[in-house]
Amino acid sequence: MARRGRTSIVREVKESLQAIDKIGESKCEAKKTGTSGIHSKKQMANTMSDAQNFVKWCRSELGVKSINELNEGHYVSYLVYLREKEVSQGHRVNVETSLRLLEKGFKERSKRFEDSPSALVRFCPEKRLENPLMQWALMPKIDLTLKMKCN
Repeated sequence: MARRGRTSIVREVKESLQAIDKIGESKCEAKKTGTSGIHSKKQMANTMSDAQNFVKWCRSELGVKSINELNEGHYVSYLVYLREKEVSQGHRVNVETSLRLLEKGFKERSKRFEDSPSALVRFCPEKRLENPLMQWALMPKIDLTLKMKCN
């Protein structure tokens, strides 16, 4: 049976991530112009998987039917769920990154459909809930002074 009038939440994820698909474009140029997005096939695959798992969980557990209905409570609840499942902190950090990219893609996608993109609701908090630096504290000291520079 075909849906009429409403896109599924999983399809919204795909369209949102396609809105920030920058594979094949210069990452350095994108940073300069402020139009960064997803520049790697592996990052796209990981983000797609994490974001779809998130929205499927929200749909089944919380009854969310559209990305537009998401809020910070859903975000926090999902990370608590992952922690209770004993998912590693490193993976939870990666999931947070994926959800931030989803939010960015949803904003880009919404610009095509909404008159005022400023009215969009954020579902990712300003600060991360998982601290990626805690992972580094447990690792041996390494030289972090080497950085790639854009020419």
